Formats: sequence, structure tokens, C-alpha cells
Amino acid sequence: MNIGIIDKFRVDCRQTAARAVATAFLVLSALLLCTCSRNSNSGVPGAHDTSLSAPTACSLAEQPSSQGIITKTGDDVSDNPSTSPSFKSVYNALAAELERQLIAIASRPGFTRFESGAPQGENGLVTDLAFNGITRSLTWSYMNLGDYDLNGEVGVPDITHIANNFLAKTDDGIGNDDLESWIDGSGNGEVGIEDVTPIAQNYTNNVSSYIILISDEEDGEFTELMNVSLDAHSGGIPPVYDVLIPLNTMGFVAVQPKDASGDLGTRSCSLYVDTRPPDKPARIVEISPIDGVATALTEFSAVVSGNTPITYAWDFGDVGTPSTSTMMNPTVILGKPGLYTISLTATNPFGEDFLELSFKVWDEPRASLSVSPNEGEPPLLVTLNAEDCVCADDEVVLYEWDFLGDGNFSSLDNSPIVDFTYENSGTFTPSVLITDKFGAQSQASASVRVNTLPVAFFDADNIEGEPPFDVNFDASDSHDPDGVIVSFEWDFEGDGVYDANTGQNPEIHYTYEEVGDFEAVLRVIDDDGAYSTYGREITTTGWHAKIIDDDGYVGRNLYFADANGYPAVTYKESPSGAFKYIHALDPVGRSWSGPIELISGEKEASDVTFAAINGALMACYVDHSTESIWLIRANDSLGDSWDEPVEMFSGWSSEMLLLVDGNPAIILGSGYTRSYDDIGDSWREPVTWYQGWIDIRSAAVVGGLPAVTFYSEEFHQLLYAHAYDVNGETWSDGIKIDFGIGTGLYSSIAVVEGNPAIAYLDELYDRLKYVRALDPQGDLWPESIIVYEVSDAGAYASLAIYNDNPAIVYQDRSEGSLMLVAAEDPIGTSWGEPFVIDHGNVGKYASFRVIDGTPCMAYYDYGTYSLKYAAYY
Repeated sequence: MNIGIIDKFRVDCRQTAARAVATAFLVLSALLLCTCSRNSNSGVPGAHDTSLSAPTACSLAEQPSSQGIITKTGDDVSDNPSTSPSFKSVYNALAAELERQLIAIASRPGFTRFESGAPQGENGLVTDLAFNGITRSLTWSYMNLGDYDLNGEVGVPDITHIANNFLAKTDDGIGNDDLESWIDGSGNGEVGIEDVTPIAQNYTNNVSSYIILISDEEDGEFTELMNVSLDAHSGGIPPVYDVLIPLNTMGFVAVQPKDASGDLGTRSCSLYVDTRPPDKPARIVEISPIDGVATALTEFSAVVSGNTPITYAWDFGDVGTPSTSTMMNPTVILGKPGLYTISLTATNPFGEDFLELSFKVWDEPRASLSVSPNEGEPPLLVTLNAEDCVCADDEVVLYEWDFLGDGNFSSLDNSPIVDFTYENSGTFTPSVLITDKFGAQSQASASVRVNTLPVAFFDADNIEGEPPFDVNFDASDSHDPDGVIVSFEWDFEGDGVYDANTGQNPEIHYTYEEVGDFEAVLRVIDDDGAYSTYGREITTTGWHAKIIDDDGYVGRNLYFADANGYPAVTYKESPSGAFKYIHALDPVGRSWSGPIELISGEKEASDVTFAAINGALMACYVDHSTESIWLIRANDSLGDSWDEPVEMFSGWSSEMLLLVDGNPAIILGSGYTRSYDDIGDSWREPVTWYQGWIDIRSAAVVGGLPAVTFYSEEFHQLLYAHAYDVNGETWSDGIKIDFGIGTGLYSSIAVVEGNPAIAYLDELYDRLKYVRALDPQGDLWPESIIVYEVSDAGAYASLAIYNDNPAIVYQDRSEGSLMLVAAEDPIGTSWGEPFVIDHGNVGKYASFRVIDGTPCMAYYDYGTYSLKYAAYY
């Protein structure tokens, strides 16, 4: 027995299974071989059994704990994919079986040592050699029995793959059946200890490459055609080789494994290959191009099939120069436009082909451009037309335009007709550059004259004052850079109607009789008819009325308030029922934001009120679909965006927001609630302060406490009530101010010189009335004063302090006018004559405020179904 062989095996085991294994396998007299029963019930091979038949592996669970595994010292198989105890046991058993079989082989008479070499016989024989004549592919599968890890050599490392897949079935669809079938070297359909035998029988067999051999005869002498390295396969288990056989190869080919030292294994069977192309005569498939443009350098080409070499004989006739060519792709300078005949003869050793066709020579492209109009004032819109361009096949591929004549062409307007606006004065040379399908180009230009505009400018000695307001205009600084001004035209109101023409005189005087914001506009015209304008704002101080929303039927049920120093309005849009919100862009209200939808029509909202509470803007409303009160907060100080509404209380029908002692509070019809905090996050349960059917008309903070005016439907009385504490836990009884059917339906409360005061309509007698309490709380009231007595006057009364005196805005229903009447003293004991703010069926829902010192009001214009605003500035 050659002990050196066993020593080498042990070293291989250590290197593969666990480079840290401390000692080699012990060679015991009995060799401590695995003892397990065979499926055939035959006996277990003895320690000196030299038979190469593989024993059947038994289940590890059935192995006796004291047998079947060779005991080793140190760490076991630490380099294996798994280091679990069960894996180590299987691996050690397989290694022991391999050692037993190697010892048996080494014990045979005449054995000296294991020799490394290429596999012989069926152990390395390629049996699936195949050839595809269409793709010239020679294919075969790797074969080296026992090389389970496919590294080219049979050795100890291959045990690992048996251990990793131990007892796996090769056809059960579990795991990788291809890999398991390759490891099943015994071919019994299961990975087991029997698969050690091929490793022992082919120990150290190796394949480093394959050589492809060729012979003229099937049993003739083979010579090497190609060498294919081991790793040149295309993958798979076992790996598949797919090698392209060189063109014009013919003969019998076979493959043979070769080991690292150059020794050869068993050669495969041979098969015949022929990679020569078939004999094909020349055939002309296509000639291109079939047309071109005169004088152009044109390259011809042909698609010709058949075996090479192929010769070409071109005949271009009179189409251009040269007239003939033997080149594959000749170049010709085309001649005059016309229809010609060209031909090609293609020849190879197996035949020739001839093709003749008509060739069209087109005229060179000729661009054409017209412009309309070709002169005028800026901004001058002109149409540029290039439809009359001449082009090959009447097809312009690309239109490129240079509108200014500066050489910068653009294809963004790829159309024969384009429009362009000249914003500046000057003489321009627009051009069009056309390109035909051959790439030939042509350019055409035109001329556009844009007159230099005159410069308009004037001074005004006054731009603001009370009407009648005189203004002297002087336009002496107006001028024309390329001519003279022949006309000065004046539009004093900015309404587009020119009121005066002073010819060449640049001065004029005008008197503004009405209140408003006007833009005085000067138009100057030069001697070429060109003109320019200049405008300046002229403001006449007084009441300014304007529409701030007329998008549909808008403005009813409005509420007007101060949004942190800016006028703002909530109002209803019909017929959707939605409520909109709009605010001024300046404290006076000269300009306004666009309206936003605050509450959708689905909410069936009413009684929408809002207020700026400690800098935060919030609104309340009644949702009649649920008979509940809702609160909604703005995300900014002006209300350009709002949060989603939050439901607060149910069972209440109207509301009004107030700021009471620093916290928000709400009048809920005949109820009252005040927030626990200054931003309205937490609220007290509402307190009922009056029993009966009432209509809240106005609310205010009087002496730091909430107070209301309301109309009793039951008793037809105008009443006043106030709380005795900020939380409204106790209230005064309703104090009668006046009585009569409809008296007080339009009422408004304000604090006048420290005491509450009320303006209201006595509808029974058509009288606008005013009364101021005798004490700061409003417990004592005198008889009301008749402010104005005329039929249908006094609706929608709204009371505020104007020029330090109380003033009332109301609607005169007989005239359809919005009116203002002011007291002549600070407490309202005497009143002046009313005057008109706006007229034309206006004034419904009027609300009067003084915001940041500016008296202003919002109201509904029934004539135009729009929301309007008026202010004094």
C-alpha cells in the first residue's frame, strides 16, 4: 500500500473541507469505515474490501452513534457552504467512504500512485456532439465523471456537493434537479454515498480544454482544428459549449478532452461538417437612388446577392458625369433635369444579372417669398408666404426662417406660411431657406419697413383734487425721431374716446367734474401715420364706486368687515348657493384680489360672518343641511387660502363673530358662546340668553361686553340686550327700542361717544330712525330721532362713525340709490341732508365700515347682479 497517496488524500480533505482541520484522518487497521445497511440487505464491506461498487447510503438518523463517522480532531469542514453539525457528519461519512475506496484502489497489485490525466473511456466521453449547418455551431456538453463542482478536476472538493444535496431526488422538482442529476454519479436517481465511487474511480482526472479535431475521412487521421478553453462554455449543468466553425470548413470533426499537462482523453465520435456557402449567381436586388437633383454629387449603390467576388458595370447614359463606372458605389455629378435610363450588370463566377431602370433628375430648388403687409406701425403683424417655392417632387422637406434678417435661421416654424409680429421700428429683411429631399437648399428674401414710432409724453400741473378740478396738460416733450408730430389727441377719462384734438399744439386745459380715478391719455401721430400713447393717473377726491365681482349673480347676503386693515367681503353666488370671499389689495380698496370659493353650495350655508381675531382671520356660518354652526380659519392674514371647515354646535340657526375681552365669541341666534382661548380652539357650551322667536340684526361689543339688536317676530318690536359678563352667563332682558310691524328688521348697532346707538328702518311709516342710549351699557334709551322721512327710504341701514360723527348708509328703494346721511354733532342729535353714493338699483345688503381711517362700504347692485364697493379717497 502506498501510504503517500493516502497522505495526499488527507491533505486534500483538509484543504477542501476545513483548512483549519487539525489532523489528518486516522488510518486505523479497520479503517473505521461507515457501517450502514444496504437497500439490498447485503452485508457491509469490510475494512479491507477492495470492491469499487458504491454502497447504498443509509439515513443519518439510522446510523449508530458510535459508528459510520470517522472521528477527527480540530474543526470540521469550516470552509464548506454549511458548517452545521448534520452537514459535518454527512461530509465526514462521505470523506471516509472516499478514503476507503481510494485505499482499496491503491491496494491493488501493481499500483504505484494516482496519476493526473484526462478522463478516459465513458468517464469523459462526449456523446452529444451536434452541428447546426445554418449557424455553423458545433455543440457538446462537458463530461468528466466525478467532477461534481465543475472545476475541471475530480478530487476531494467534489464531496462537498454530495453533502450539500445529500438524499436529494433528481426528478422531484425540489431544488435544482439538473445539479442533483449531475451529482448523482451512480445514476440511481438520488444523491447519496454511492456517488462517492465515481470520485474514487476518476480521482485526479482533469480537463483543462477541448480540442476540435478534423479529418477528411471518418476513420482517417485527425488533426487539430481549434482549441477551446474549459471556461469557454455558455453555462448550464453540465456546461454546454457552442463553437462557431470557420467558414469554408469541411470534413469529419470530433472533440477530445485535454488535461493540464497536454495529455488527451477519449475522443468523441465524429460527424461531418461543411461550412462552405452555396453556389449562388449574382442577382441585383435593388439600385438606389432612383432620382436626384441637377448638378448634385450623387452616390449610387446596389444590393446584390450571390457568392463573391462580384464585379460591377454601371452605365449612366446621359444622366451625368462620368457616364460609366466599375465601382461598387460610384459617384456621379448629375446633369440637366429630365428622365434618363441607367443600368447595372453584376457578375460573379456563377453567373451575371442585368437591371435597367428610369432615373429622374429634378431641377434645383428655387425659393420664393412674399410678405403682406410689408410696412406699418409696430407692433406690425405680417404674413410671410413661401408657397411658390420650386422643389424636387414638389416636396419641401424643411422651411427655415430668419425674420429679422440677421442670419439666424430657425426651423421652429416649419411651414410655408407663417405670421410674425415686428415689435420694434426699423427696416428688416426676412428670409426663407428651403431644403429638398436631397438636401439641396435655396434662399429667398423680402423687405419689411416698420415705421419708428413717435414718443408721447405730457406733464400735468395737478393730478389730484376735489371736483370741479382744473388740470393744465403740456405735451411739449413729445417728439418723433424720424419725422414730425402732426396731431395731439386727448382722452381725459381713459375710456377710449378722444375728447379733443389740438393739432400741432401740445397744450390743453381740462376740468374734471366727476369723482373717480381717471387715466388721462395722450395719443401723438407722426407724419407717416404712426402713433404712440402715454397716460397718467388723475384722481378726483370723493366717493369712488366700483364693481369688484360680476362673475354671475354675486353679492347677495354679503358681510363686510376689516381683514387686518384691508376691506374684505363674503357674499353669495347664485344659483349655486356657494359663498365667495374677496379682499382688497390695498387699505383703501383701489384694487381687489380675485374671488375664491369659501363654502361650497352643498353646505346650504347662510349668515356667513368673519372677523380678524388677534391677527387670525376666521369665519362662521350656518349649515342648514345639518342645522349646525361651522367655523373655518384662514391660512394667512388676508384669507387667500382657508382650512377645511370644522363643525362646532348643532341646533342653532344664525350667528355673528365678535372679539370679546381678547377671545373670539359668537352670537348664536338667541344663544352665546365664547372661546376659552384667544384663537378659538376650545369653546364653552352655548348659553341661551332670550326665549322667543327673534331675528338678530346686529351685534357689537359695548363697554367690553357683547350686545345685540334684534327683531321680535312675536311682538313686532326692535329690542336691545347685553351681557353682564364676558362669558355671557347672564344677560339683560330684551329692552324695547321701538315697535311696529317690520320696525327694526333693518337695524345696525355702533358705539357712539361711549354709549350704544342704533340706526334702523321704521318700515310702518317709511322713516329712517336713530337712537343713542343714555348710559354706557344701554339699559336706558330715549325716544328715537327721525333722521329721514321719505317713502321706501332706510332699508339696509348700517351705522358707523364718519368724520367723528355718526353716519348711516342705507338704500333708497324708491330711487334705487345707495345713500349716506351724517349727523351734525358727535352724538347724533341733529342730522344733515342725505346724499347719493351710487345709483342704479343698488344698495341692497349695504354694510358701512371705517377701515384704517377710510370710510367704505360694500353692497349689492341688483341692476347688474354684481358685488360693488365704494370708498372715500
